[in-house]
Amino acid sequence: MESNTGALRNSADAAAYIRDKYAQPCSVNLLDKAAVAGTGPKFRKVSGRFRIYAEADLNEWALSRLGPLVRSTSEADSQLEPKRLEALHAHHRKGKSSASDAEAA
Repeated sequence: MESNTGALRNSADAAAYIRDKYAQPCSVNLLDKAAVAGTGPKFRKVSGRFRIYAEADLNEWALSRLGPLVRSTSEADSQLEPKRLEALHAHHRKGKSSASDAEAA
């Protein structure tokens, strides 16, 4: 079934809607890249050129980007996929070694 619930928004308004309603970083550039990759909200093309988004599709996409509700950062980390968790740990270790290197110099 096609979605047509709520107002239709152009890319700039859609990005602002996501930022304002869900406090998630979102820009026209992010929506552009997500549209190319097929990872963004569903949209329609107008005149074969411009994308418009239904609020219902923006809501669904924004909610799908949220993690589970947790009470602590350690609980949040335990909810992450193993590859994502390892990437975060590696980034954290890299940041600590850079700070240690700077202190040693």
